[in-house]
Amino acid sequence: MLEAGGSLFRPLTLGSLAVGKEQIGPIDNLTIERIEHMKRKSVTPEMTILTKTFDLLDWLLPKLETFPKPYRLTLTQRLGNSSLDFQESIFDAMSEGGRTRQRHLRVADAQLNKVRLYLRLVHRRKWINDGQYHHASDMVAEIGRMLGG
Repeated sequence: MLEAGGSLFRPLTLGSLAVGKEQIGPIDNLTIERIEHMKRKSVTPEMTILTKTFDLLDWLLPKLETFPKPYRLTLTQRLGNSSLDFQESIFDAMSEGGRTRQRHLRVADAQLNKVRLYLRLVHRRKWINDGQYHHASDMVAEIGRMLGG
C-alpha cells in the first residue's frame, strides 16, 4: 500500500497515501534539462495505481459483455463489481488518513483478491482464453504489488 515520504518505486504499505518527492538542491544549480526531467518524473504512486486500475477496467468491462447470459447476474456481475469496488476503495483511501485510510486499503486488498478469484473461474469456464487470462493476471499482479501485496 502507499507509504509516505518514500521513493516513487517503493511498494505501497498500509501506512499512508503520500507523494514521494525527490529532493533537489538550490534552484540556481538546476539546469533546464533537470527541471524537465523532474516534471516527467512527477507521476505519483497514487496516479500510477489509478492508471493501472483504469487500464484493467478498460480491458475487462467489454469482455464481461461477451460472457454467457445465464451468468451475467452472478459471476460476471461479481467480477465487474469487485473491479469497480477496488477502484473506489483506492479513491476512498486517497481522500482519508490514518486508520480510515488503512481500512480502505484493506478493503481494496480484499476486492483485488476477489478479482483474482473471479478471473480464475472465468478462465476455467473458457470465457477468456489463456492469453487473455495471462494478460489480466499480469495486470492484477502489478496492481497488487503497487498495493503492497
